[in-house]
Amino acid sequence: MKKNPFYIVTPPYDESSLHARILNNLAHYLNSEGEQAFLFPFPLTLKGDRKWPAFCRFPQENWGNPELNVKLLTQDIIDLHFNEGLVPVCIVPEIFGDPLDSPYLIKYIIDYPDEKIKKCKKSQNFTLSYSRVISDYIGSNEVLTIPYIDTEFFYNKFNNTRSKIGYFSTDPITPAEMEKYGIQSTDIEIHNLDKYQRRKIFWDLEKFYCFADTPFSIEAALCGCEVIYVMNGNFRSIYPTLMNELKLNKQTGNIFTNSVKGEKLKIQLDLLEISAREYTKKLALYARSQTRNSNYTKPILLPYNGKIVFIESNKNKLQWEKKFENKLQEKQSKTLYLEKISIYRKLRIFVINWLLPPRIAQLLIRIYKRILNKK
Repeated sequence: MKKNPFYIVTPPYDESSLHARILNNLAHYLNSEGEQAFLFPFPLTLKGDRKWPAFCRFPQENWGNPELNVKLLTQDIIDLHFNEGLVPVCIVPEIFGDPLDSPYLIKYIIDYPDEKIKKCKKSQNFTLSYSRVISDYIGSNEVLTIPYIDTEFFYNKFNNTRSKIGYFSTDPITPAEMEKYGIQSTDIEIHNLDKYQRRKIFWDLEKFYCFADTPFSIEAALCGCEVIYVMNGNFRSIYPTLMNELKLNKQTGNIFTNSVKGEKLKIQLDLLEISAREYTKKLALYARSQTRNSNYTKPILLPYNGKIVFIESNKNKLQWEKKFENKLQEKQSKTLYLEKISIYRKLRIFVINWLLPPRIAQLLIRIYKRILNKK
């Protein structure tokens, strides 16, 4: 029996995006358990290329995390599932409405509780919260906290010479805030860096100031750095969701500091991942049982149809062309050799059958065979 697929609507993948990282990991969990989970990145900024046909558009952002077991949702996949009679389970975060017009909708509320998520209380078939604070606010008991951090990659190097200061903010930091917290213009801002660059920097940081909730704070704590969360408009008077769920913060005024870091934090995150995977299994079974009575009479129509296209690089293309050329030359030389043999054979048959008398030809053949036997 084929399983119902999961269509997960997610923002385009960005290392600094909580929603994108959480939803990519959710798809990874489902696919790892043998489910069919597909990501639909929304909305994508598309652009053209003069080297390609006019109807081709290319996204400026990544659609998913290439290191995880995630798959892209396309119209062909949707049509295939519809023809097989499979009702999809659509998981959509609170930042979107319902772009897929879902036959069965699970609303996954990740952001901080405020007025805008009140509409998520009864606008779907199933409500899922990222943290206990959110679930208490909207009155839903279902909580799925996904750690979204690679605990094997980010670890404490035990550097005793930590002296640098780093910070992260989605908005420009005012000079007053920089002076208040001792941040200099020469300190390191974590922005647009890959994970290798971030890890290298976190190993040298003594303190990491976060003026907005970010996955980078957990990465820095795993690397042994002291993380300081500065309460402001971005935190909306509540401290970061993942650290809140783990109960690892201590508060001093409007500042929260992580009380656990390094190896201890890794253990907490690994235990959280185990429980998240177990809950994902139960969620898949429950959602599948609820889709039996869903009214799915026409397939979902995507606003744009994504395709994965493999293009050979110039280097590989040149190597392939050279290899093909060598094979072609080899084939041509072999053909010429066979043609020569064919010409010699035809000439011999013509001489024996038409130019020489039969007895002389037979005599020459016997002599030739004796010479061969002696050799």
